[in-house]
Amino acid sequence: MVVRRFVSFAAPALAVGLLLVSQALGRVQTATASTAVKAQASSSARTIATNTRLVKTLLNKENAFLVKGQRLLAQQNAINIRITALAGLPSTPRIRALIACGLAKFNKLQGMINRNNIQAQRFFAFANPQIQRALTNLSAFSSNPGVAAFIQASAARQRALEQQLQNLINTPPATPFQPV
Repeated sequence: MVVRRFVSFAAPALAVGLLLVSQALGRVQTATASTAVKAQASSSARTIATNTRLVKTLLNKENAFLVKGQRLLAQQNAINIRITALAGLPSTPRIRALIACGLAKFNKLQGMINRNNIQAQRFFAFANPQIQRALTNLSAFSSNPGVAAFIQASAARQRALEQQLQNLINTPPATPFQPV
């Protein structure tokens, strides 16, 4: 009976003592006003980081579609130049075979260009609203000069990529050189 009374008194005292010692050593933190401010700052920093990462990722993917389209156009132009050079040579079965092979590559690249343009248009239609939403979320933190500069630069890059996509899509399909 005495042991039970002692344990019922000592257990809470021991718990309080351990809590105080742990606080003093910095192992346990109690909620204070500064902790709440730090948590809010951490939350806003997390929001900024998440939204900036999303914007950067989507803009980089949009750029990848444009780079791929430009690379395909450059390859197609190089093949067209090669076909033109081959057409200037005297016609032999080998030259005709090389021209036919070049025309097949040219047409295959045109199909790849068309598919890339369609995929790019779909991705831009999907990504641009997400980018706008993320930039709108970031505008709540525009008092931060770094965030404000990021918003402005990202919006400008988005407009430039959109213009490049339109230029890429409006580029008329190349017509291969047709030997006579």
